[in-house]
Amino acid sequence: MTRPDPDGIDAMELCDVCGALVPEDEAYLSVVADSSATATEGGELMDGERLLTACTWDHLEHLVLAYEQRPFVREELWAAKMLDTLQLYGHHLTSDQLATASGLTPAQLDHARTWHTHHHLLPHHDHNAGDGHNPAP
Repeated sequence: MTRPDPDGIDAMELCDVCGALVPEDEAYLSVVADSSATATEGGELMDGERLLTACTWDHLEHLVLAYEQRPFVREELWAAKMLDTLQLYGHHLTSDQLATASGLTPAQLDHARTWHTHHHLLPHHDHNAGDGHNPAP
């Protein structure tokens, strides 16, 4: 039985694979390492972790396996934190202010800028395109 929220609507989750609505207490959940995920995305997890939600065990297994295949890149995490901070506080921050607000060192910010610039300019390839599996991390 799902528990109603204060507005009288049952708490529901969305499957990350197929988009099906699932009652919160019936959803399959897992936490995986993901260097593109930051705590400022609204979750309660730490930077570098992503909460996966699925409607079935098979869908959760598919998601977890996909994330296990994806490399964890520190520079990607630093870039995500840098961009989150700039979005939150504005692009007018000095390098020192950005370092303080993001919690990153100046060296980490340099690596983050380089990573972001390099990956922003290169075309992205979807290695899962055409294989019938839609949810690629």
